[in-house]
Amino acid sequence: MNIVIFNWAPIWKGAQLGGGVNGYLHALAPQLAARGHEVTAISAGLLHTQHPQGCFSRRHEDFQGVRVIEIINSPVLAPSTDQFREPMSEVSAPELEHELERLLLLIKPDITHWHNVEGFSAGCIDICRGLGANVVYSLHNYHTLCSQVTLCKGHEKPCHNFESGHACSTCVTAPDPYSERLRRQDDFAPRNSRSHSFLEQEQSRALSQLKHELSWPKRVLVRGIELAKSSAALRRSESENAPHPLPGLAVESPDDLVFKQIPVQITLPVLGSQRVDEAYAERAGPALSNEARRDPSSGRLLGAHARRRAAMVDMLNRCDRVLAVSDFVHQKFRAEGVDAERIQTQHIGTASAEQATPSAPRKVDSSVMRLVFLGFNHFNKGLPLLLTALQGMSGQSLRKIGLSIYAPGVQSIGPSFRKLHPPLAELNIRDGYKPEDLPRILGGHDLCYVGSAWWDPLPQTVLESLAFHVPVLGAQAGGIPDAVHDGENGFLFRANDPAALRQRLHDVLDCFGTERWPPQIEKPKSISLHANEMEELYRSLVVHRDMRNESRGNEPHHHSRRHEDLASSSNTSRHMHVNSHAGYVYQASESVT
Repeated sequence: MNIVIFNWAPIWKGAQLGGGVNGYLHALAPQLAARGHEVTAISAGLLHTQHPQGCFSRRHEDFQGVRVIEIINSPVLAPSTDQFREPMSEVSAPELEHELERLLLLIKPDITHWHNVEGFSAGCIDICRGLGANVVYSLHNYHTLCSQVTLCKGHEKPCHNFESGHACSTCVTAPDPYSERLRRQDDFAPRNSRSHSFLEQEQSRALSQLKHELSWPKRVLVRGIELAKSSAALRRSESENAPHPLPGLAVESPDDLVFKQIPVQITLPVLGSQRVDEAYAERAGPALSNEARRDPSSGRLLGAHARRRAAMVDMLNRCDRVLAVSDFVHQKFRAEGVDAERIQTQHIGTASAEQATPSAPRKVDSSVMRLVFLGFNHFNKGLPLLLTALQGMSGQSLRKIGLSIYAPGVQSIGPSFRKLHPPLAELNIRDGYKPEDLPRILGGHDLCYVGSAWWDPLPQTVLESLAFHVPVLGAQAGGIPDAVHDGENGFLFRANDPAALRQRLHDVLDCFGTERWPPQIEKPKSISLHANEMEELYRSLVVHRDMRNESRGNEPHHHSRRHEDLASSSNTSRHMHVNSHAGYVYQASESVT
């Protein structure tokens, strides 16, 4: 089959750009290519140039058998927060859609699988349908409902009512998309060693260095004056026979031995757990239910973000199949209007399930339970929640916990955790980690904390931890309960509730090292097994499409009519030519015969 996958982040970047979704595609796409399918990964929304202008495509070097193409100068910016102030641009972008249509006419896909529409538009899905390709959309996040993805106000408080789109206008601070595109253009040119801007900077740098070298007489004069001044000061010192300064004060009488009064340092009392919890709730909102509901109507005219949401739901209802990564995501999108017969839950796999067991044996010392957090230091990922829970625990309990944090951006919250050590038995804080470090990190810990304070669709960290047989202490929110079963392979607590997390930590400490600790953890689904499922889904869609076309008496090839219609509209057509040695796509005008 000929498969095209879409995501805003280039596939070769993996999780370092695009997070868990791109890390998942980084593993899945090569698996499909290795099975003999023709796989193309298309990204858009990141790169913008001054010359040339307008939407055009470039082919990058193939990634593990996957053809990689990037659409430059997309009028829809990625990631989504950069496009936040112009939500309706994500509904229709004619210039982008025209370039995608031209591209897909050359690729002729059987399946187009959308993993994000960031950097693209809802109209791009219609382009795929118009060319006769089957369309699958995977809901890895809430971007189609929420312009800033997380369904959280200000990236912190879970949002229960977007007030017909009016609450969105003040939700987050975002750049003006037009200014952001100009900034990206100015940023790209100096990084391109063949661009005019780069060469101008190189010339300016060389001229500056030349001027510096030609200024040597002035530098010699300045250094000579400094030498003369220091020599004169030295001669004066020798003539005055000045004594060397001595440390401290002289001790010549009992008065010199009297203790001096030092002001008493007043320390504030430690806040009780109730006050700590109240301070957290004021910022993060109340404890979180995992019941999926539709946002209530405010009775006002729909704002731009509400019109965008309605258009996105309509777009999903035009796809052949919509895949939700967890039951909560499935229920939420059903509640917002996605057709029940079109959407299904499809749990993804993880590449970690195919790796070997942890390289470092887990310590058997049951006196200290080693807890680890892996992920970004975003407020709703749960580090502030964990800090609040630990602040309300007794020193006796904290002495039983060894904590490790591996999180980019941890510097902002790290000092607050350091105040807990001691009494914490251990504290290890690192600014991030690499995927290849997972066996070593998880191999030395007893429990992985995934305390998302929002409806996290299904964090990859959960699957990675279970793959290395490490139980999970997880929030009962979003897709986490799909993978974590309380008492079997981990422990669940009420999401966004410091008191509930604190009590669960006490329960965990009580059963650590006993027969009540989760037994041998079953590995989650592997990427290889997940690729089998996706392959079967694609095949069933293609067979169903072919049967439908046969019953309607269509041409044998589902692309031919659309291609003829496009060609007949003009006597010239712009074609994409692939240079396999140079590894890029260029455009040229050719006569159509």
